[in-house]
Amino acid sequence: MTKKVAGNGQEKTEKNPIGSGPPLKPLVWAVIARMCADHATEEEICRWLGISADCLLDRCKGRWGMTFKEYYNENQAGGKISLRRQMHKSAEGIDPIILREKDGKIVRDGKGNPVIVPGQAPNVAAQIFLMKNECGYADKHEFTGRGGGPIEIKEIHVNLSS
Repeated sequence: MTKKVAGNGQEKTEKNPIGSGPPLKPLVWAVIARMCADHATEEEICRWLGISADCLLDRCKGRWGMTFKEYYNENQAGGKISLRRQMHKSAEGIDPIILREKDGKIVRDGKGNPVIVPGQAPNVAAQIFLMKNECGYADKHEFTGRGGGPIEIKEIHVNLSS
C-alpha cells in the first residue's frame, strides 16, 4: 500500500485528508540510534531534535513500524555492549606501547629516547564490580539452617568437674 503524501511531507490520512500542517522536520535516524546507544532519554532526544514525544512516536511508527520504546530498546543494546567492553578493558588495564612510524621505525624524542604512550593500570573497582556481577562473588556470606531455615541453637551442658 502506497502512502499518499502532500508536498510538505505530511501524510494524507483520514484525520488529515489534505496533508496539511508544517513541513516535516527531517530526522537522521543514525544519529537517533546513536543517542539510544548512549542511553539518552526520550525527553533528551526530543529536546535535541526539537520535536515532541508524540511526533517522535508517529515518525518512528511511520519509518520503522514500531513504537519508539521498541526502537530505543533495539538500539540501546549496542550501548550496553560498548559499556561492558569498556568495563572489561578498564579492569584489565592497558599496556604501554612504543610509538612507531608507519614503516615500523621507533619514534624518538629530541634526546633520542623512544616515545612511549603510557598505559593504564588495571582498575580494581572495575574488577570487583565484574566479579560480583558476572562471577557471583559476594562480600558477605549468609548462613542458614536446614532447608534455608534458621540455624538451630542447642544448649549443651557439660560437667567439667569430673
